[in-house]
Amino acid sequence: PEFSTPDNTLLTPLRTSIISPNLSPFYPPFSPLSPLLPNQNQISNTIQIAQTENNTTEITVITNQSNVNIAQTTVITPHISNLIEHNIENITSENRTPQNNGNSTIPSASTSHTIEQKTANTIQISHSQTGNSKSEVESEKKAEKHKNAKAKALPNTPKTVALYSRACLEHKVPSFHLETPQRLEAVIGVLENLAQQYPTSFEIIRDPPNPSISLPFLSQAHSLEYISSLQTKLVRAGTIPIHATQLTQDDREEEEGDTWASRGTWEAALTGVGIVMTAVDLLAQNRYSSAFCAIRPPGHHAGVSGKTTTACSQGYCYLNNVALGAIHAKTVHNFAKVAIVDIDVHHGNGTQEIIQGKEGYLFISIHIGDLYPFTGNEPEHIYTFDTNLNATPPLSPHTSIINISLKQKGNSQRFRKMFKEGAISHLKFYQPDIIFISAGFDAHKSDPTDACRLKDDDFMWITDTIQGANEKVPIVSVLEGGYDIDALKKWVKAHVYRLIINSRH
Repeated sequence: PEFSTPDNTLLTPLRTSIISPNLSPFYPPFSPLSPLLPNQNQISNTIQIAQTENNTTEITVITNQSNVNIAQTTVITPHISNLIEHNIENITSENRTPQNNGNSTIPSASTSHTIEQKTANTIQISHSQTGNSKSEVESEKKAEKHKNAKAKALPNTPKTVALYSRACLEHKVPSFHLETPQRLEAVIGVLENLAQQYPTSFEIIRDPPNPSISLPFLSQAHSLEYISSLQTKLVRAGTIPIHATQLTQDDREEEEGDTWASRGTWEAALTGVGIVMTAVDLLAQNRYSSAFCAIRPPGHHAGVSGKTTTACSQGYCYLNNVALGAIHAKTVHNFAKVAIVDIDVHHGNGTQEIIQGKEGYLFISIHIGDLYPFTGNEPEHIYTFDTNLNATPPLSPHTSIINISLKQKGNSQRFRKMFKEGAISHLKFYQPDIIFISAGFDAHKSDPTDACRLKDDDFMWITDTIQGANEKVPIVSVLEGGYDIDALKKWVKAHVYRLIINSRH
């Protein structure tokens, strides 16, 4: 029959053999997962936990009583799989000899436990009665040994993390603007849903505290004059959005007029940089293998002095999140070779301007060449340059900048061919120690930019291909563009889902 845990989740036994009259594996006293807490009257129990391909968990309880083996297998849905770890951890503590406080009884027998890893995704837990009381000290040692073994053996420890802060919602823009707070709210909703679906493989860090962001650090990407202008003038912006260049660049008006600021813009921009830095810290500590940073305003058009020399505007950007994250990875955590892959439909001109001239970085941008900011070279070509923007042959050890320029309205097949030839081949050759993705989703056919014709599965393919090019290399993905909100939710879900699945395996 069906039975349920305290949160009313239905669990359905798959198959049962030789049920003993005095054994009811799923009765209430041992909730929430009765099979994991052995019956004291039984001689031995073996519990096998196997993770299946569809992310469910099969629990098999094998009880030996009077030389009769009793086996029952149960399937558990993903969102309560984490309860398995909780119960396994508590087996020892619940069977440990308690202190006699006058209200408790001291059992005549204590329990010992061992864990051995059977396969990569299967754990066997053996439980046997010893028949003799043991000291609390020895029990504590066994508990510690059990805990350490469990930590090493349990499958599906989180491999992917997402970070966001609601401070990024306080950057306000006019109602007609494409880069709205509603974009980030939609992305946050997607991430929260994924966290519920994959609780053992995906975690979210909400509103992380900002790390210390110093002026010398920011000046490794942006000029001191530009930073000072942002710092002193953006904080004076009002609640009504104002054109940014009126505050930051005075006589250098934007021709496009697309970059706006409000009272919360400076904090939002600093928070975005801080989130990327925190993601790098987490990956450098080997706590995760991939991270997704849900932030705004975007950053890849922000150059050394904000608006790059050849561009007509800042393209919604203030601080270059990815470039600063890459610099943090190299200068603080000593990642020797840092790669940045920009998949936004627009050329990452700000990132290129900051990275060029710096050793130990590889910047790759695939974009529409005859689209804003109208940089990144002529369409339908792959251009490779060294740090001084001198042309280099393909797969040269001196290459540091690669521009893959496409024509407008191109299809998936053309995009994939150029991406494999220009981006993936160089990623494999370069062998980076960490990869950053400027994750713009405006190359989709539904985006109002209307410049490229990528489909939903193309974003999964891009993610798979980048991760497959350099296995076991940590990845930090940072939100850039993508302005059809309903479609953006699908694209982010596809991208982060593949980060989860690929990192887990």
